[in-house]
Amino acid sequence: MISKDDGEEKTVLKLISLKDALELIRGAFSEYFPRVEEVKVEDAAGRVSADDVYSAVNVPAYPVAAVDGYSVASVDLEAASVAHPVRLREVGGGLGRLSRGEAVYVNTGSWIPDGADAVVKRENARRVGGYVEIVRRVPRGKNIMPAGEVVRVGDKIVGKGRRIRPEEVAMLMEVGIERVAVYRRCRVALIAVGDELYEGYQERGVRAINYAYIAARKIEAMGGEVSMIDVSPDDPVTLEEKLGDAAQKCEAVFTLGGCSVGENDIVPKVVVSMPGASILFHGIRCMPAKPSGFAMLGARPILMLPGHVVSMTAALYLLGRPLLNILQGLVEPEDVVVFASCGDSVAARPGMGQLVFVRIEKAGNGYVAHPFGWGTNSLRSIAWTDGFIMLEEGRGVERGQVVPVHLIR
Repeated sequence: MISKDDGEEKTVLKLISLKDALELIRGAFSEYFPRVEEVKVEDAAGRVSADDVYSAVNVPAYPVAAVDGYSVASVDLEAASVAHPVRLREVGGGLGRLSRGEAVYVNTGSWIPDGADAVVKRENARRVGGYVEIVRRVPRGKNIMPAGEVVRVGDKIVGKGRRIRPEEVAMLMEVGIERVAVYRRCRVALIAVGDELYEGYQERGVRAINYAYIAARKIEAMGGEVSMIDVSPDDPVTLEEKLGDAAQKCEAVFTLGGCSVGENDIVPKVVVSMPGASILFHGIRCMPAKPSGFAMLGARPILMLPGHVVSMTAALYLLGRPLLNILQGLVEPEDVVVFASCGDSVAARPGMGQLVFVRIEKAGNGYVAHPFGWGTNSLRSIAWTDGFIMLEEGRGVERGQVVPVHLIR
């Protein structure tokens, strides 16, 4: 929030809980509906389905062989044994119907002719002249995949609000679906703020804002589409122009840096001064993302991320991912969690929650999670992290304590 001290405007953090922060973000989009577009089914992997998609056909459409071998009538083999093998006359494929006493060779996936109700594996049969000799009985239905075994008419293949996986794309192809309705990717503008970044960017390009590069790639991994990366100096007029331009071109704006309480942390001051803007919160009770904030510029969200790479990354997972989930219509959490023994203790912070990045090592039949600090080697800790643990306000963790680890993929 912005306060005045002796007539001078100052930024003051008004901390709220992470839970309250997420409720404010969700509340800002209570009537939001992502735009829908149709894409070719082969382009649907990674997109969020805008509809429940059901199969109109059975897969397979008819009984097929589950192995290479001979399709037979099981009743012909009821007396088969090593001592008394049964000989069946081998007939060519393409028959409409198999008669008693006959066998026809089939490959895996081949249709089963009428009259056959089992398949004898190739290695369990022997050709003798024009006959097939079989030394063991097979039950009805053996080695046959019945119609609808994979998918039945009316089965749901993809649920609305779920991210479509490659396996589901293959299933959609299998049932003959050519196009699917998906939510449009959220276009995100990323604006790094700081004189030193602006000057470096003019000379060295994106290499001068490598933290912004991290943010951009993580946003894309979360389903967003970073369509604009810009850098602003610590100049309110320039930043306001860039924010306004970004809000017109994109569905969301993420700022990087300039959101704490220092003299040059101008982002909250600039945002609150813009027509139609309101800051919903600035500051959360969760380290290291404490200075993070969230605002609305008309209908456009502005997520204010800290400039420190560990704080920025933590804020992306705590606030950025839930926001992007809303904007892309994703309704199911995608966290993968493993349990690990903590390799070192993490002290509690009174009144503060914590996101702690960890590196995971295999240890015997389990895992050990080694916590990272966020000091001078902060970039290395982010580069080497495998996941993070969440600690509630005022809670720490002891060495050896088993904790859930949210994996970073």
